Amino acid sequence: MDVKSAFRLLIVNPADFDLMGIKFNGYYFVDKALAMGCSLSCKLFNTFANFLQWVVERQSGLNSIDHYLDDFIFMGAENTNDCLVLMDTFTNVCNELGVPIAENKTMGPTTVLPFLGFLIDTKLMMILIPPEKLEKLKVLLEPLLFKKKMTLKELESVTGLLSFCSKAIPSSRAFIRRFYDLMGYARKPFHKIRLNIEVKSDIAMLLKFLENFNGQCFFPEQIWTSNEILQLFTDSSGNPNLGCGAFFQGSWVQFRWLETWKDLQIMRNMSFLELVPVVLAMYLWAENLKNKKILFNIDNLALVSIVNKRSSKDKQIMKLIRPFVLLTMMNNIQFKAVHIEG
Repeated sequence: MDVKSAFRLLIVNPADFDLMGIKFNGYYFVDKALAMGCSLSCKLFNTFANFLQWVVERQSGLNSIDHYLDDFIFMGAENTNDCLVLMDTFTNVCNELGVPIAENKTMGPTTVLPFLGFLIDTKLMMILIPPEKLEKLKVLLEPLLFKKKMTLKELESVTGLLSFCSKAIPSSRAFIRRFYDLMGYARKPFHKIRLNIEVKSDIAMLLKFLENFNGQCFFPEQIWTSNEILQLFTDSSGNPNLGCGAFFQGSWVQFRWLETWKDLQIMRNMSFLELVPVVLAMYLWAENLKNKKILFNIDNLALVSIVNKRSSKDKQIMKLIRPFVLLTMMNNIQFKAVHIEG
């Protein structure tokens, strides 16, 4: 359900009327209601929407309600009237307070519902990203592999679409971070920004993911599962004559460090060495971990931070992080790392 003319419902404090004045044909006018475009409009209306949600929760006794500014969504368990109760309560509260509802945008109760640009299907337990959005994203990303520079306005357009898709694919946020970093180098929409190698590597990974992605994102499990429960363990040795290993539910793999690594700086980079078996395990067993939320126990504090941020200044580590994140996106796996004492 949508609130109609959202910002216009809130009256500006009289002390601020001087900020809302215009002069036209010799006359002065003051806009006494909150206007679209004011820097505080979203924040102020969201506070009011939070109040509406609180009242509905109190009166209905249900808390399965959420909102994004003026868009309200109501949820209920199967074979119950929870959705209908919440919708009726919301309607009564709005009528009592004089809040108009956009009746043409009211939908449900139903098991398939468009919300914030996505299609939510609670029978198939998935979120669907519209095909036209994915096609537009491909069209915007592909030329960037060959461009040296782009304007801030173009970068904001690509980043905005990536941010939209990341609401359904949380792991993809790892590839958006460097887009936001680039924005800091320009102030005006027409200013040019140089696309560095790191950003182009992220773009290449995103395009690889989009090749076979059909827009369907299944709901992940609600509970974060530790690797002890999954029986998934990884570890590495800093000894150049040894290597690393991974174990998963009775299966195991061992990888010896390359002879060519012995005298290289890479053997002193324990974060990189500890990451190798994690990525190796994902390549081998990602199919068995689909739609799960996984907690990795890692005894390297620096690597814990890298895994949780999905980013590192170390280029060698990023060569592993990118394919690792790509695999989690392809298999709808959410992950984070927890530090354990070595």
